[in-house]
Amino acid sequence: MKKVFGALALIATVAMPLAASADNLDTRHMSCSQAQSYVQHEGSTLLFTGDQLYNRYVANGYYCNPTEQAVSQSVPTLDSNTCHIDVCQEKNSGN
Repeated sequence: MKKVFGALALIATVAMPLAASADNLDTRHMSCSQAQSYVQHEGSTLLFTGDQLYNRYVANGYYCNPTEQAVSQSVPTLDSNTCHIDVCQEKNSGN
């Protein structure tokens, strides 16, 4: 029983900062250049793009798996509905 409570406490400790920082990582609260700069600086990061919508964005293909490539995806920002940031996509997916 102590292990269960310990695990729950650990999960709460990790989840709380993520929830608290969610607004800071929402592209709708950044300009396009801020979102792009943030991804470039971090290399690889999760960004929210809508209510309960998020994705992993990357600075370039270096941050993708060997079977993936970096492709541009459009995300909404404060100043644009079509801000382009890269995501990793399977090389043979054809999308």
